[in-house]
Amino acid sequence: MLWTANFFSSPELARMLKIEHSTDCVGTLKLNRKNVPKEVKDKKLEKGEIIARHLGPVTGLKWHDKRYVTMVSTYHSAETKRVSNKGKETEKPLCVIDYNHNMRGVHLKDQLLHMYMVKREKITKWYLKLFKRLLNSTVLNLFVVYRQVMGRNIEQPSYRIQLVEGLFTKYARAAETQSLSGQQASDNIVPRLTERHFLRKVAPKTEKSKP
Repeated sequence: MLWTANFFSSPELARMLKIEHSTDCVGTLKLNRKNVPKEVKDKKLEKGEIIARHLGPVTGLKWHDKRYVTMVSTYHSAETKRVSNKGKETEKPLCVIDYNHNMRGVHLKDQLLHMYMVKREKITKWYLKLFKRLLNSTVLNLFVVYRQVMGRNIEQPSYRIQLVEGLFTKYARAAETQSLSGQQASDNIVPRLTERHFLRKVAPKTEKSKP
């Protein structure tokens, strides 16, 4: 079973995964994707209403909650389930319930990463985007493991600062040791990569308490 966000989902991808790889796919769906049924795309719904269309193993569904929610699934039909939210019972598509249950860890990760994005500027090269995303996710995973293993209730910004300080200290000492041992630096070594570095904290502002 593969759960996807709307950036990756499409009816064609869901069909290919099901037919060619025997893998079910469930995800949110952008209405401007190719092969989205016209009835699903254009139908105006009242709050709580659902419209679904099926093409082979693929189901396209649109549900009007507070806003339109569009789903694609090769595992679900248009089946609904009664749920209670703040004391009010409503009918909710089963595919939406399952999606929210299985994607909550992904959404939590995105929330934890959002304030500490490594990538600030627009990057056109996909491999740099991938590298920086994986680097940031690795730091977050280290943070989670550190809290569990050490039993410390440390906040993420404090952990990131300690991590950077630790890396600077470790590799600055290694450079000093190499210099003291009498080894000559290569002409290819850029001084800023081997010399000492010092952190300078950015002071908070009234509009941003944690820069």
